[in-house]
Amino acid sequence: MLALEACGPYGSPGNLILTWDSSLVNIYTTPSGGTALTQFVTPFHGFNGTNLYVEGIAPGTTTLNWTYSAQTNCTDNIQVSVIKVESILPNIGQEVDDGDGNNQTKVFVISVTNTSDVTVTATLNPLMVESALPSGWTINGGQGSGKLQRTCSTTSASKTEFTFTCDGTDSGLKTTIYVYDARLGLYADEGNAAQDKYGHSWWGFTADSDIEDLVRSLNPDVDDNKYFGVAGWWPNTQHPDAKFDPVHDWCTEAPGEVRFGTRGSGGHTATGFKVWDIGFDDLVGGVTYVHDLETSGQDWTVLWDNCTDEAIIVGNEAGVDTISYHGITSPADLSDWLNAN
Repeated sequence: MLALEACGPYGSPGNLILTWDSSLVNIYTTPSGGTALTQFVTPFHGFNGTNLYVEGIAPGTTTLNWTYSAQTNCTDNIQVSVIKVESILPNIGQEVDDGDGNNQTKVFVISVTNTSDVTVTATLNPLMVESALPSGWTINGGQGSGKLQRTCSTTSASKTEFTFTCDGTDSGLKTTIYVYDARLGLYADEGNAAQDKYGHSWWGFTADSDIEDLVRSLNPDVDDNKYFGVAGWWPNTQHPDAKFDPVHDWCTEAPGEVRFGTRGSGGHTATGFKVWDIGFDDLVGGVTYVHDLETSGQDWTVLWDNCTDEAIIVGNEAGVDTISYHGITSPADLSDWLNAN
C-alpha cells in the first residue's frame, strides 16, 4: 500500500502529481486491483490524502515521484524494487520433462551413486544478496536455513521439493529433486544338458518407490509394479501353435510371454549373475522395452529369440552391454560372461 499525503495553506492552487514507470509497476485505487491507473493528478485544494496499491509487473527498480505543480522543489519520492524469482535450480542433475506444460515447475533426477550433495539455489532478478532480503523471503525445502540456497543429500533415495515464498506468498516456482537408486540385475542358470536340465536367463529391475512413481507418471504404459522387478521371456507351451523337439520333447517355438515375479525365474537358481547401477533414462528405456515385449505378440524361439536373447536385449535397453544376442545364445554363455565380468 502507498499512502499519499500533502499539507499546505487551505485553497492552495495547482495539482498534486504522482509519476511512475508503468513498465515496472501497476498502481490501483483498491487492494483488489482492477483497472490500473494511467496517471494520478488531483487538485491540491481539498486533497485529504489517499491510499493507492502498487503491483510489480516486471523486475527492476523505479522511483515513485510525488510532486506539487505550483512549487517544483516541493517533491517526495520513494524507490521501489520489483524482485522476480527467476529460477530454483540445482547445481547437478538431469532435468526431466514432467509433462505438465508448466515451465514454472521443474524436475531433476540425480543418482545415489553421485558422491556430492545437491546444492539448490534461488536466483532473483535483480540479483540480491541474502542479507538484503526482506523478512519472510526465503527458499523452502531441503537441508539448511539459507534464504537463497539449500542442499539435499545423495547418500540415499529421496524426493525433495523446493519453493520460494515472499512473506507467505508463494512465488509459483517449484523444483523437485529426485535422488534415485535404480539397478538392473541379469541372471542365468547354465542348466545341465547331460541331465536334460534346461537352463534359463532372466532379469530384474529395482528402484526406489519415488522414482518408480515418476517413471509411471511419465509413461502410463508401465503403470504396474510388475515392471520394476524380476521377469523373464518364456514360451507359451500350452498354446496350440507351440512346437516341440520330437526326441527331447522340449519346446522349439511358441508364442512368447513375459512372466513376472517368481514365474520370471521359473524356479531356477542363478549360476551366474551381476547387478549394475543404472541411470534414469536407462531405467525408463529398460522397463519400457519390457512392456513393449510383453505386448508385442512375437514368438519365443529356441534358436533366434530365446530367454537369453531377451535378457541380453533388456540389458542393452538399460545401458548394459554383455554378450551379443546375434546368433545362437544360451544361458550357459551368459552365465559364464556374468561370472567372468
